[in-house]
Amino acid sequence: MPALDPRHQDAWVTICSAEAAAEHSRMFPSRADQYGTYFRSFLERGSQTTGVEYQRANVMRQEMSGAIRRVFRDIDVLACPSVAYKGCRYDPADAYGGTVFDREESLSGVPTACLSVSSRFTMPFNFSGYPTISLPCGFSSDGLPLSLQLVGHPLSEALLCRAGHAYEQSTQWHTRHPTDADL
Repeated sequence: MPALDPRHQDAWVTICSAEAAAEHSRMFPSRADQYGTYFRSFLERGSQTTGVEYQRANVMRQEMSGAIRRVFRDIDVLACPSVAYKGCRYDPADAYGGTVFDREESLSGVPTACLSVSSRFTMPFNFSGYPTISLPCGFSSDGLPLSLQLVGHPLSEALLCRAGHAYEQSTQWHTRHPTDADL
């Protein structure tokens, strides 16, 4: 895999926030008070993105797509983690509560240790347009879910669904769920 440059992450956020702002433009900012603090600030960032910034981010997207295309020259499906961290426990009521860091070092109820590495394996593919599918592949020692991500060439969603189905037929992870005690 190509090395990730922090500029790629910034470009991904630029594109995502601008596209989310465009999609929500009928209700945002006129109904901004109905959005959670975190997503509201994300949309505000996107609303302030200039055309030049958006185009620069798209150039970075094309560069990343080309680098990943070279990785896929000789493979059909890549298997990797979905996230670089086990599942996180959090209070769903806090999920959209804002960008307030609490004493346990969490953001909107999600541990910052999880957030800091959560997109390492998903962002390059989301950013560059490569389809993925995530599947359960086990549990951590403390009962939190783990996941496997399969990545394919652009427009290979059918292949990914077949590969995911084959994986699920050969494992039982998709049938298991955390107990209430784990949550």
